[in-house]
Amino acid sequence: MKEVSPDIIVECQNGNTCVFAEVVEHYSRPLFAFIYRMQFQVPVREPDDIVQEVFLKAYQKIQTYQGKRHGSLSCWLFTIARNHCISLTRRHKLEKQLQSTDEHRLVHSSDSQDMNPTEILSQKEQCQRVADAVAALPETMRTTFLLRHYHDMCYADIAKVIQCNEGTVR
Repeated sequence: MKEVSPDIIVECQNGNTCVFAEVVEHYSRPLFAFIYRMQFQVPVREPDDIVQEVFLKAYQKIQTYQGKRHGSLSCWLFTIARNHCISLTRRHKLEKQLQSTDEHRLVHSSDSQDMNPTEILSQKEQCQRVADAVAALPETMRTTFLLRHYHDMCYADIAKVIQCNEGTVR
């Protein structure tokens, strides 16, 4: 994932809200996908709402961000998102079944129009089996899997997000 420049971070820390809007624009989609795949959706709460809450927390705490201590800005944002989602889950004692965005892409892709209904159903079922398997993983393993395979995050950054050693992540 391409990071924003350090100058943008400094501007945000100096209170420039317009520049923070660039950060929001840059990281909204990856954070949305992460939250959606982690399936920390609370009833009546959409992933969009959770993403906004994460950015609000980040904006309020941008002064405390230190690149050397927290890693890249994306690492820091994913850490905030993870912790917020865990907090929501504990508060509401709810974890739903993981829904794969791959199924949505399959139904709306141009390739699916060339497939017969049996093939589409088969691929949907396969996507659901993978989603169920990921959902069954313990939270730390699920986080590691999603950040590595869906967000191409390196092991060192994942270790910072889940607050463990890089060897443990590997």
